[in-house]
Amino acid sequence: MIKEYRDFSMGKGTNLPDENMPDKMLKDALNVYWDAGLKKRHGYKEVYDQESGAIVGHHFVEMEGYGVAIIAVLVTTTVKFYSNYSGTMTEIDASFTWTGASVEIGFASLGEKTVLVDKSAGNIPAVIYYDGGMKICTLDSYDVRTIDTPFWFAGQYDYGATNEYIDDTTDAQDAGTDDYSLATTIAKDGFWVASASKFSKVLLTECDKFDGSPDAAYTYYNGTELTTLTVATPAVWTDDKGDKYMEFAIPSDWAVWDGDDAVDSNASTVTGSMKGNYVIRVSFTTAPDSAMDCDKLTVSLTEAVTQALSGEKPTAVCVHNSKVWLASGNSINYSDYGKVTGWQPYLFEYFSDGGAQINAMVSLGDYLCLVKDNALGGIYGTTQENFTVKTVATKGTGNGNSCAVVKGVLFYQSAGIIWVFINGYLLNISKHISDRIQDSGYGIEYNGYWYYVTAGRILLVDPDTIIRDDLGDGMAAFWEWSINAATS
Repeated sequence: MIKEYRDFSMGKGTNLPDENMPDKMLKDALNVYWDAGLKKRHGYKEVYDQESGAIVGHHFVEMEGYGVAIIAVLVTTTVKFYSNYSGTMTEIDASFTWTGASVEIGFASLGEKTVLVDKSAGNIPAVIYYDGGMKICTLDSYDVRTIDTPFWFAGQYDYGATNEYIDDTTDAQDAGTDDYSLATTIAKDGFWVASASKFSKVLLTECDKFDGSPDAAYTYYNGTELTTLTVATPAVWTDDKGDKYMEFAIPSDWAVWDGDDAVDSNASTVTGSMKGNYVIRVSFTTAPDSAMDCDKLTVSLTEAVTQALSGEKPTAVCVHNSKVWLASGNSINYSDYGKVTGWQPYLFEYFSDGGAQINAMVSLGDYLCLVKDNALGGIYGTTQENFTVKTVATKGTGNGNSCAVVKGVLFYQSAGIIWVFINGYLLNISKHISDRIQDSGYGIEYNGYWYYVTAGRILLVDPDTIIRDDLGDGMAAFWEWSINAATS
């Protein structure tokens, strides 16, 4: 009797003896797949020719009703970011780059805003968005917090006086013209700013043009003494009259002031003006030739995300339950609901099982799945009040790039095995094709298939074909494609 088989929906099984081959499986097949019959794979169309450098990140997001591709290109040690929003691949902002020789980019989109992390932990997170054109900036810069006036104070520093610190908060905060004094003609005089929370930028509205050759000394309180504050962007005091600002990285040892409070013009103590606050002082070691003023101050925090993450650079990003989640080491921080902003030091969770670092995060049904070398974790709940964290599986992967969720099934590769986590079960579905599994590949969800892309081949799996036997083993239909296929 001759049997004719027309259903090959179980893909290829290169590792099975002939006698164990299922009727619906092929011993070998290349550049085909099953869709109600054997189909030839599609070719490819070149959409961008990268003349130099290497693409180290690719993402697709909908913006302003258009499908937009975003790529990151590493040229030597500089990463540049491009999008095709305009119809051709164009650098988003030539002034914004990342640095590093082994940078790899992770992306996650919440609405039309895309958050980027450097998986090598070399750069702080960034955000790409549309505002009259494609924009990119650090997540810190996008989440600037202006500190409300009830929570900061300011005044003058009178060097050598009995009461050196004079409170002038009213003039610092109101819109009066030239009523906040910044400097006198006496060397070492200046001004100070104090805030109940840390800050990193002070804007001086309509600051005078300083005459002479003023030289400013910037200091902060470290718990013991006032010490030099490194100001990345100091005010240019001799520029023409106008808005000027100074911006600095928040010192790791910045401590609250434990000295006396400032006094008012009547030498009466202004309780809470300095004590218990974070203080900086600007004194002019070389004074200007005449007294200098500005209209008002604005105090802000331009490192909110960095502070919320305790200075750590996240290496994984995910969107789950309308929040952005960032992971660094075992820590997971999250944004406000529906926003890429609102990061706070207390908005975090921690998962220590399975290794020293979270390698990937994916949204898996009603929980956020945390992927580590030797475990899968889950964060359940919707708010800080009801979040719970637990281990859901005791096998993970160091290859976070392989993780992708397809039709509610988590796929990933580890040590030559393709694993799926499905309905609470962890299955090895690749025993019949283990000789075709390469390490260090990338997992992608596309059109209901899981694609596993390596240097040597592409494997695709239909999650609807996953089966589980009584011994707990699994199997699924695998199809193999070559990397370089025909273009038509």
